[in-house]
Amino acid sequence: NSRLTLIGVWHHEKDDDFWDIPFNRNICYGIAVLTNTFTLSKKPDLKLTLTGMARSKATQGIYDLPSSGYVNAALRYGFAKGKAILNLYCNDIFETGQIKPRIRFGTQNVTNDYACFREIGVSFTYKFGGYREKKREEVDTSRFK
Repeated sequence: NSRLTLIGVWHHEKDDDFWDIPFNRNICYGIAVLTNTFTLSKKPDLKLTLTGMARSKATQGIYDLPSSGYVNAALRYGFAKGKAILNLYCNDIFETGQIKPRIRFGTQNVTNDYACFREIGVSFTYKFGGYREKKREEVDTSRFK
């Protein structure tokens, strides 16, 4: 099971009254997200999901935003007749998701250096069941024109 999402953006920002450095910038950039779910076993219910995202360089005001991306992985185990799910995941495996924006515009010369972190976790979900949707009366639309 796979899903590919492609996004294209033409981004234009203009400010004639931005302190002493007016700007008029535009850029085309793209984002691609690919998600693959592999069924490792049906009994037991075991699935592996891999997700990757890539974004080309972009701008934000006078900032230049470098390209970035990430790879996530999750191992999902379903049991108790589909009512319980145990999920082991790792987000941003290669620690490439955080950007280091910079400004080289007019009199500005700034580089931001943000730390990037891998996230590892476990989640547990249990569906208790028993939910029944309430029956509602039809809306009286006879008064509407």
